[in-house]
Amino acid sequence: TNVRAVFASHGDHIQEFMQLAKDKQLDSYIDWVPHLPFRQMLTYMSIPNAVVFDVPDKIRGTLGGVTREALSIGAVVMRGYDEEMVSLCYAPACPITCIDSVETCRAAMQSVLDMTSSQFDQLRSAHEQWASKYLHYTWNVPRFIMMLRELLYVHGSRK
Repeated sequence: TNVRAVFASHGDHIQEFMQLAKDKQLDSYIDWVPHLPFRQMLTYMSIPNAVVFDVPDKIRGTLGGVTREALSIGAVVMRGYDEEMVSLCYAPACPITCIDSVETCRAAMQSVLDMTSSQFDQLRSAHEQWASKYLHYTWNVPRFIMMLRELLYVHGSRK
């Protein structure tokens, strides 16, 4: 197969995950990497047809860390996130595939493997376009200032 997985060798439950990959005979397809310096991490994320799977946990809510870095270079990202919170903090229609369980993660992985080159290019393009428009602070800061002014107005600080 032409599929390679790159996984961080740190994090919650990593030993159990490594053992599961070995038990399922998938470990020969996985590159386990330590916590990487920014430039090395971006190199992995820049691999053509790379898909970044971040934390499958909606509790963390919005976009940060690896997700923002991956989006900033146009990588396809899949992670758990609160769609309403991302819509409020950035913009609606975030193209990230939301994964929040083993089942949704597996389905997301399979959907990418089933894509044609054209379909994957469209998905990557959607990530690039959304990120280039909404990820940069020049989009968000004016919106946040407006929200703060609205909150101040609502709570009686009408100056």
